[in-house]
Amino acid sequence: SRVVPVRLGEAPLPLCPWELRWVRLRLVRMFAAPLQSLSKTPVMLTQRYVIGSIVASVLALAFALNSPQPKAPAPRFAEAERLGRIENKGLDELSGLEASFYDDDLFWAHGDDKSTLYAIDSTGDHVAKVDIRDTSNVDWEDMTSFEVNETSYLLIADTGANRPKKADYHLICIEEPQRNSATSTFAKSVEPEWTLQFRFPDKKGRVDCEAVAADGENGLILLLTKEENKDDASTLYSVPLPNTSVKKATASRLATIDSIVLATANDSPRKSKPTSLDIRNDGRIAIVLTHRHAYAFVRKPDVTWREAFLARPILVELPEMEQPEAICFDHSSQALIVTSERGGGKRHAPVFRIPISMK
Repeated sequence: SRVVPVRLGEAPLPLCPWELRWVRLRLVRMFAAPLQSLSKTPVMLTQRYVIGSIVASVLALAFALNSPQPKAPAPRFAEAERLGRIENKGLDELSGLEASFYDDDLFWAHGDDKSTLYAIDSTGDHVAKVDIRDTSNVDWEDMTSFEVNETSYLLIADTGANRPKKADYHLICIEEPQRNSATSTFAKSVEPEWTLQFRFPDKKGRVDCEAVAADGENGLILLLTKEENKDDASTLYSVPLPNTSVKKATASRLATIDSIVLATANDSPRKSKPTSLDIRNDGRIAIVLTHRHAYAFVRKPDVTWREAFLARPILVELPEMEQPEAICFDHSSQALIVTSERGGGKRHAPVFRIPISMK
């Protein structure tokens, strides 16, 4: 038999099946002994064992229920490795980044001034430029993606604060551009599949929201605000992922997320404002980027995103860079890709990869 020391306040280790059977047998004998002296008749003997067995089974079940269950694997984030740099002038103020669904070494990026997407590889090299027709870039701040019937869609968040006070916010959806099978090139321009106009219900004036992600499986778009007041925590909102017939919506307030600010109490709160958000393909992890750190919110099965964001996040150390603005999971979901604006007159923005392991 094994001897398991348990300190005061600690939970016991889970009992394995043979230990549960041993506990049950001992309890049967323990409760059966007092009853044995009452009668030696077969009827009383049968009742004795029936009663003892029931009591023992109940107690064994209590042991099993009180034993801690094995924990789900938690993500671990390795040290960042530099992959390359972005020199494209159209991405001087890069604010959105998303991995391609079709190509394992392709990423889509945008700035906050033109209605244009740029395709780059993992080293930051330019691959293609695709304009989006019939739309405007008031203040594009993030990009996310979702899949429907094996077709990938990119969702661009025109949700920044550089707009009139009473202006609406827009989410612009396009089908992800694919290479021409004959020429291996991309179309020069595409049209939106739909545009959703929405408002924040409890906000007056401009709202700065630079962190947006889509959960295609649950038909949900998450929006995490970047509050103007340095002491205010971010607010998590959601809007349903619409179909082509839905044109307008009002965001629903889910929760105040103060764990991002509290996790960096020694830093300036301004450094902990969300600048990007992404959800892993399996819907288990949401990653929030700030200028100081990234934060991983893990969602267990049967847990809502509201509950996941109210739990304590995992802090992810970032490499030294100027003003991190965009983060996403790579094509395999086994790493994070993070980059920044050029800032400070620099000629390029670095691209880093942060490997993820589940342990």
